[in-house]
Amino acid sequence: MFYTWSMNHNNSGNGSNRVSKVALQVAGNPVEDRLLADAISQQAKGAISEGGDPALSEIEATRAAFNSLLDSAAQSGLVQKLGIKTDDATLLADLKKKLEDDILNERLQLMGRGQLKPNATDADFEKVLGRPLAQIRADADKRNKEMVSTPEGRRTAVLTLAPTLLTDYYKNVTKPTDQEVKDSYNQYQFKRVLVQPPLANKPSIDDRIKAAQADIAKNVPFEQVIDKYSDEHPFTGKKARDTTIPMLQSELSMNPAYKPLLGLKPGQVSPVITVPEGKAIYKLLSVKSNLPNDFEKNKERYRQTYVATAASQKQMADLAEYKKTPGLIVFKSPPLKAFYDFMQATDNSAAADGKSEVDRVRAAYDEAVQAEAKSDGFNTRPAVLARYAASNYLWGAPGSDKAKLRPERIDTLQAVLQDSESFQARKDLFDLYMEEKKYDEAFGQLLEAAKNNTSYDRAGFQRFNDVRDMLSRLQKANGIKPEQVKQVEAAQLDWSRARAENDKMMEEQRKEQAKAAAEQQALEAKDKAEMAKAMKAAEKTKGGKAPAGKPGASTTPGTTPAPGSSVKSGGITATIVPPKTGAPKK
Repeated sequence: MFYTWSMNHNNSGNGSNRVSKVALQVAGNPVEDRLLADAISQQAKGAISEGGDPALSEIEATRAAFNSLLDSAAQSGLVQKLGIKTDDATLLADLKKKLEDDILNERLQLMGRGQLKPNATDADFEKVLGRPLAQIRADADKRNKEMVSTPEGRRTAVLTLAPTLLTDYYKNVTKPTDQEVKDSYNQYQFKRVLVQPPLANKPSIDDRIKAAQADIAKNVPFEQVIDKYSDEHPFTGKKARDTTIPMLQSELSMNPAYKPLLGLKPGQVSPVITVPEGKAIYKLLSVKSNLPNDFEKNKERYRQTYVATAASQKQMADLAEYKKTPGLIVFKSPPLKAFYDFMQATDNSAAADGKSEVDRVRAAYDEAVQAEAKSDGFNTRPAVLARYAASNYLWGAPGSDKAKLRPERIDTLQAVLQDSESFQARKDLFDLYMEEKKYDEAFGQLLEAAKNNTSYDRAGFQRFNDVRDMLSRLQKANGIKPEQVKQVEAAQLDWSRARAENDKMMEEQRKEQAKAAAEQQALEAKDKAEMAKAMKAAEKTKGGKAPAGKPGASTTPGTTPAPGSSVKSGGITATIVPPKTGAPKK
């Protein structure tokens, strides 16, 4: 993704002539506003499923694209920090290797789609590709040499290759002893007190974890501390105190957060550990070795597995730490920063301020509103999405004051609908307007919801029923005119007709698929029968005398083929196996 943004930084895209501005810099790598928006748009197209909320899909696509961008840029910066070689020869060699990996992946994908046979030759492959492989390699070689000849091109090359460069680096510096590899199979069993970020008007995560520590210091049984403080979600029918957590020593040693657990002895309690879900205190129950029986025989294979895992864990840990570097991310776009801050507000691992998640999300909401008002000429959509997601969270939070939140909730839903159609947002607005007895506004949302129901699956049918229910509510409230009722009913009728056409088309497709499947089954049955016939013919000739003539000569009916010759039957060719020496069996 980042490679595409960097390579196309001078393209206008989507027919737009506006100048694209640098929205942010990550580890010195500039990212432009429009190119980031285009990449997010492409992600969103693949994320939207029929019947889903496009706005929510867009939020998730933006989150995924943004995280991918940050990781790519941070990996490039980490390459430079570690002093990994990025001279021209290294970059060109790695780009060449990457091309060969891409070619192999393309071949495998074509085979998986049935467009290329497993035993296909390079000529067959080239025919499907539409270009000779030699030409593809020559063009790539020329393009790569041009790329590394400029500072911007070199930056793009490093961004593209950073994952590979880092993987190779960490594998090379990971040199475990035999004992370390053996110890990695030790299994630890724990219980824990897990404290997660609280909702509004609840003690902070730090206050609760300190209270749990105080009880443990007073020798309160660990299970009772779990009962009192833990937010663990146990399996159905179990209690949090009954939940045990198994972890391999390799997991503990490769994750810096868990390393304090390695020094524990059974029965001992850990200091506070920061985990993705919040903060936790562990109690070690037992340690048991699960060393594989064939370890000594296949020691090298287990060593390579250890190296690969340890290198990956170390790389992820170092990257996460590097991303915390002050000044690593420099925002130029207020809307983009608002979206990033919303992501941080809902990321427990990033919440080190002790505030409740509700308070952090509220701050993110207010920032998004301000970013929309003062976007400095940047695309405001990321801020709108951040506001929508934050509003959904705040509206659904337990104990939320919906009467107080209603005005900003209405404004947020209207904002998100300006650039993206959403049945759910229409429905939510309808409910809000009904509560305020603003029936004309409620009708407007109802009509748009009816017109924009374009799903014909179960979700579409549910929307059809929702529209009918909303219409009934308006009628009961005497908030709709007869001509308005007709407009909604006409939209419902249009959907019914469109669904009938869609069902007809889908039925025709099912019939075609069933027909094709039956034909394929018949062909397979025919092939199987011909193969059986050929094998039967071959078995009859086994142990007989070879006919006159040269070995491998064609056979005629009534003769016994020579060993090594071929029998053809129904298009199937069977080679005759020479008979075993010795007396034939009766």
